[in-house]
Amino acid sequence: MAEVEKSVRETFQEAQRTVSIHKTQVVILKTLYERSREMGQLDKFSALICRLINKTLPVKRNEPAADRIVKFVSSFTTAINPNIKRDGTVENSDVIDLEEDEAFSEYVAVVTSHLMRGLEAANRNVRYRVCHFLSHMMHNMPAIDKTLYEKLARELEARIYDKEPSVRMKAVATLASMQNPDGADCVSDAAKKLRVIMQNDANPEVRRVCMKQIEKNKFTNRYVFERARDVNSVNRRLLFSQVLPRFGDFRTIDADDRNRLLNWGLKDRDDNVRKAAVGWITGNWMATLKNDVLEFVERLKVTDNAVAEVALRDLLEAKPGVAKKLSFNTDVLKSLTSEYALLYRVFFQYCTDHNEQNLLDENFPEAAEFADTLQLYFRRRRENLVQISTHKRELAGDECPNVHVVDPEEYDYVIKQLLTVASGYDYQDEFGRSKMLTVLRAILTRDGLNAEIVDVLVLCIRRLSISERDFSQMIVEIVNDMRDAAYEEAVKGKPGVDDTIGSGKQAVGGSLGSSDEDEDEDDSDEFVDAATSMSRASIRNANRSRQQELAKETAEVGMLSVESLVDCLTITKRMLQLVSKPLKDNMYLASILRSLVRPALQRPEVQARVLALSCMGLCCMLDRDLAVRNMFLCGVFITKSDNDDLIVAGLKVITDLLAVHGVSILGVDVEGSIDSMAVAKLFYRTLRDSSRKTVQAVSGEALYKLFLSGVINDDELFETTLLAYFNPAINDNEALKQCLSFCIPVFAFSHVSHQEQIARVVADTLIRLFGSWDDMKNQAGGQMPFTPQNIIEQLLYWTDPYRIVGQDPEDAKKSCIQIDVGLQLLKVLERLDSSQNQKSCVRAIFSMLPKLTFTEMAGLSKLQELLAALESETLLQGEIEEALKNSHYRNAFAKLELYIEACIEKAEEDPALAEHVKSEKVVARDATTAESFSASIDGANESPVGHSSFIIEEDGKKRKAEAGLENDLPKKLKVEDESKEESREEENREGKNKKEESREEENREEEDRENENKENQEIENPTDANAKEAVRERKKEVEEDAQKRMQKVTADAQKTIENIHQVKIEKVQRISTSKKATKHSSATRKHSSKVKKEFVQHDSSSESDYGDDSSIIIISDNE
Repeated sequence: MAEVEKSVRETFQEAQRTVSIHKTQVVILKTLYERSREMGQLDKFSALICRLINKTLPVKRNEPAADRIVKFVSSFTTAINPNIKRDGTVENSDVIDLEEDEAFSEYVAVVTSHLMRGLEAANRNVRYRVCHFLSHMMHNMPAIDKTLYEKLARELEARIYDKEPSVRMKAVATLASMQNPDGADCVSDAAKKLRVIMQNDANPEVRRVCMKQIEKNKFTNRYVFERARDVNSVNRRLLFSQVLPRFGDFRTIDADDRNRLLNWGLKDRDDNVRKAAVGWITGNWMATLKNDVLEFVERLKVTDNAVAEVALRDLLEAKPGVAKKLSFNTDVLKSLTSEYALLYRVFFQYCTDHNEQNLLDENFPEAAEFADTLQLYFRRRRENLVQISTHKRELAGDECPNVHVVDPEEYDYVIKQLLTVASGYDYQDEFGRSKMLTVLRAILTRDGLNAEIVDVLVLCIRRLSISERDFSQMIVEIVNDMRDAAYEEAVKGKPGVDDTIGSGKQAVGGSLGSSDEDEDEDDSDEFVDAATSMSRASIRNANRSRQQELAKETAEVGMLSVESLVDCLTITKRMLQLVSKPLKDNMYLASILRSLVRPALQRPEVQARVLALSCMGLCCMLDRDLAVRNMFLCGVFITKSDNDDLIVAGLKVITDLLAVHGVSILGVDVEGSIDSMAVAKLFYRTLRDSSRKTVQAVSGEALYKLFLSGVINDDELFETTLLAYFNPAINDNEALKQCLSFCIPVFAFSHVSHQEQIARVVADTLIRLFGSWDDMKNQAGGQMPFTPQNIIEQLLYWTDPYRIVGQDPEDAKKSCIQIDVGLQLLKVLERLDSSQNQKSCVRAIFSMLPKLTFTEMAGLSKLQELLAALESETLLQGEIEEALKNSHYRNAFAKLELYIEACIEKAEEDPALAEHVKSEKVVARDATTAESFSASIDGANESPVGHSSFIIEEDGKKRKAEAGLENDLPKKLKVEDESKEESREEENREGKNKKEESREEENREEEDRENENKENQEIENPTDANAKEAVRERKKEVEEDAQKRMQKVTADAQKTIENIHQVKIEKVQRISTSKKATKHSSATRKHSSKVKKEFVQHDSSSESDYGDDSSIIIISDNE
């Protein structure tokens, strides 16, 4: 057995080097396995394998040698499995040797049981490697003992929720081997667990493993298809490139599911996902359909699928050869189905975009002939509608099989595609253009068309019109003809209607006339000339005529049927969408506004009011004065209406008017105008109203359009959007959730001012969120989608200056945005306390404070402001010292404090920053001095007491001056305890002694310099030879004496510097000891003392020493 053990170890040693020799080593190990079985030593062999496996368990992930051992053990287990043939197929149960099967089962049970003991290991590497072994072994075993299977399944249930994603991945892979085969009629327990993990696991790689390995059947398919909306783009791409092609024939997927998958994939925001979706079409679909384009279009269900056009266009783009094989002759053009019509339209757009002039000439007729084709289909549509109306009862009961009718939607779809082609047609032929225009005008006047066809048809007329004015005149005439015809139809058989309208006009005229006569009688008492009388009379007549005309038009519109009015308003709305010239330059638009739009607003039907309000908004976009006068009307529809459609229409109109005209239309002293406060309230109320989900989503989208365009920048409104984003109540409103999830990051990363706005509202947002945390948690059923730390992380992410689009890294280094965020977080911390209810919020703030992103280039004043706020005693309502006994809080607090101090030190040492800071200090000093001087003059006769000292900084030195306001005293200069007072007094005494010594030394040097000057004068002006000799000797003596004095001065200066450093070190140690004694426990004092010693050593080796603010000693190079 010793030889067997040695050989087994050698095989493992060789197997970990390369995979290429695994086959040979597996044969050797299998031979050793059989020898052990023959010797009756299989239990020892299995124990040896377990011991060798143990050596790989602690190895970290992605270690090649360990991965090779895993594969080797898996290959060996497969090789000795009697249920598997050499070619990999399953062996027939009748020919299996029972002895071999029992031996294999015993080996598997020993190894598997041994590995399962590591599933609960504390070491994550062991848990990962155990799951790795089990995954490979289970996938290569077609059968396993039931008892062992159940035990393993129970153990894996805990590992699929492991805190380590890598462990969860391997546990999922192991559990996947226990599922039913694809296409089964029932779903296994393992698949049910994988489905839950695939939907809810936060790690994209874990979801990816589930998506690939979960069993595929009718119970799990829809959960797999949901991954097309996964937040991770790699998962979405792999669904289309790997998972869906494994289904084989795409027709096995339900048609609705196929359409959803195409819609999600082809419209994905990621290019790689779109390419993968196109690859699924061109590869799997076309291969299955043998490149039959018509069948491909039929499978898309074009009339019910909005993505059919996109799919067909992408197919032609990916396979240009398909487009060149298409051909449309006259017979095909006159017998189009919905599928052919879509293919015809997409083919036309493809040829136009790629300038395929030959294909256009071969497949598309002249404009005049194409107009006849359009007229043909409109005639068939009318005949089909008549047939349906005539045989309505028979068709409802299937009693008229000989009547041939077509679904009206079929004709509408074909006509829409043909009109789309017509809107892009070449109308160089004037005859074809005029004929097409005549056909379209006739169709628009006679045929009752749906809104989609009207939109395309009016667009065609706009393309065919000579000018915008000509287009407006044409459409207004059509609308007036339709309105007049509908009015005549409405009053037919009602003989008293005309008389009633006439009497109404007479009554209006009579009342106006009587009032005018009274006015004439009043005016007759005064002297007026003939011209004035004629002018007043003409004005009165004009007013009377306008009011009569308005009354008549209102009455006529009131008589129209809802269907006719909606048709007129639909055409009018589309016309207004296609014009851009000012309203005052187009009399036709003004007339339609007066005669149709305004009267329609008084109709009770919601559909008519919505269209009329939209038309009014489009007119207001063309005229600022009209917009000012109608803002109040839109506000009334929003606040007073109970219908969501009307509220949405009003919000859209107000948003569009603000986007076009800006806030200048608010607060104007004109009837009908509203101020900015009223608009803010409208958006605030609609965004907070969770009972109207559509209105809420439109309000959020409208607000961010205005935010991004710079029209409004109200902080309270923006704060409301953040509160809505973090509120779990919007989880049911997918539209609003998607809108905010997209718009807030776009807003944050588009401009510096946007991040500054976010920073301004951080404190208020967090205070309101934390204040209502329990209520939101109850609304969410006890499970919040966000934690306080997640919220602060999100705010820091949005305010990261390095993420601004196009931001220069140097500008990002100078940004102080996150310093402002830090100040806001500390402001929140002042409002909180250390109670159990607010513990999670406090812990979140402390955890995120060290993650603030800023540098020393953010500005010395900002850094000092942040440091002062951090050292404030008002944090946690004065309980900050008690809170800092918690090591988590203390470490985070100290980390940020030390970083700020380091940034301040760098900012003061940097010459460029120092010059900037110096100028700031001089300006601040001058302003402070002027204010203090003025205050002292004003208050000299009132109160001579109450003076305190403050620090004025100048030329790198600090000196004390007197001021008259105690409130200006910095908090750091107030004496807090006796130990600090004694240390500062002692330091002041030492400082004074050093200053006196320095002053005496300077006086001695000054005397020496004066004596030197006198001697130099005598040396430079000698009188005789003896004098010259004496001068030379004297000069030599002076030079020697000067050299000695210089050496002495240098030694004294060095000694002075060392003394100052020593005093500084002692002072810092005393202050540190005193401060830590009052704030922390004994364990905390040891930690803080260590940190302080490190910084003392750093300070003692630098040119400038910075200590407590009460006494700062700066040594310049000259000194």
